[in-house]
Amino acid sequence: MTDVARRPDNLVMIMRSAWLTMIEDRLGTIRPLMTGPSLRMFSDVPILRDGIGGHLATRSDIAEVDGDLSGIIGFKDHLLRHADGGKECQEGGECMQVLWGAHGDGSWSCCRVWIDVVTRDGVVFDRAVKIEVQRDHSIQGVLDRTGVTPADIWHRLEEFVIDLAADNPEQFPEAVRIRDQLAADTRNILGIYN
Repeated sequence: MTDVARRPDNLVMIMRSAWLTMIEDRLGTIRPLMTGPSLRMFSDVPILRDGIGGHLATRSDIAEVDGDLSGIIGFKDHLLRHADGGKECQEGGECMQVLWGAHGDGSWSCCRVWIDVVTRDGVVFDRAVKIEVQRDHSIQGVLDRTGVTPADIWHRLEEFVIDLAADNPEQFPEAVRIRDQLAADTRNILGIYN
């Protein structure tokens, strides 16, 4: 059985094992760009409700950070969930956001951020109160713990390079070449042609 197949509607189906290999290869390609100035710490990632910033976020009140790491950081989605795994969190409950990270040494990690939703002067704030980072040396562990898809990680790694090439081409001149290489890989693998 092949790891990549074409469906009758001409969309490409990629098996999970192929995704994992492709992600590790992509991470290897971009590893030269993963240096201090290009990476973020888990504690620096803003909390954005619904991905539109409709609620102001602050990390200035973080009481506890356990194992903060720098890396390429991604989300499953921008929704805050009840800490018990329930529906979207509203004011007055303990909420959680789950993130994942890819690191320059080839390792992976998951991060859980506990959040209090509070109101100050009529404005709702999502205030992080605790960050817990769990290092995992396999991408499979990240997929299992966060619920993110391999395609989400694949695209986030490409976004990192696209942003670096656009924002810091003088500091990271190799980012432009790698950006173009990743775009060609995506077109070839997914069968997207101009």
